[in-house]
Order: sequence, then structure tokens, then C-alpha cells
Amino acid sequence: MHKIEQGVGTVVAADTRTTMASVDATYLAQARMAASIVEAATASDLPAGATQELLEAVTDSMTQVVAGRTKLIKALSQLQQIQSKSNLREVGFGCPGGLPSQASLAAQNEQITP
Repeated sequence: MHKIEQGVGTVVAADTRTTMASVDATYLAQARMAASIVEAATASDLPAGATQELLEAVTDSMTQVVAGRTKLIKALSQLQQIQSKSNLREVGFGCPGGLPSQASLAAQNEQITP
């Protein structure tokens, strides 16, 4: 059993929530930027080709944010697995989405370890 001080767990949980919120805010900001670009191009009567590369770059960036978010969710799952094997297994830190069931932790563990 891992021995983790509750204060340490609280800090990690808070940082996790902050990080997830930041990733989501980044994605939302990029979506707004993409919409603004389309609106500005339309209002300026620009030809479609004038903004194509720009929109592709913004979309690629958004795709990478989503891919990074996927990896962050996997990291969160690993943190929850560590917690489930620790003296803090019964402590709820208010992690995003709440604590998963033991069955879902086991299923996620199977996906993470080859």
C-alpha cells in the first residue's frame, strides 16, 4: 500500500482540476478564434483560398489539444489507480468526473498496461 499524505493528494487533485480546465479553455478559445476568422473573412469578402491555410493550422492545433486532453485523461486514470492502492483510497478529492468505480479502474488498467 502506498502511503501518501492527504495534503499532497489535495495539491495534486487541485492541479489536475486546474489543468483540465485550462485545456478545455484553450480548446474553447481556439474554437472561438476559428469562428472569428470565418466571420472576419466573410465580412471582408475574402476569397476562400485566402484563409484556407490559416483555418487548417487552427484546426490542426485544436486536434492536438484534443489529443493532449486524451493523454491527460489517461494520466488522471493512472493517478486514480495509484490512489486506489494507497491509504487515501477512500478520500474524495473532487477530481474531474468524480472517482471511478473499481470495475472501471480495472478496465482502464488493462488498457494502460500491455
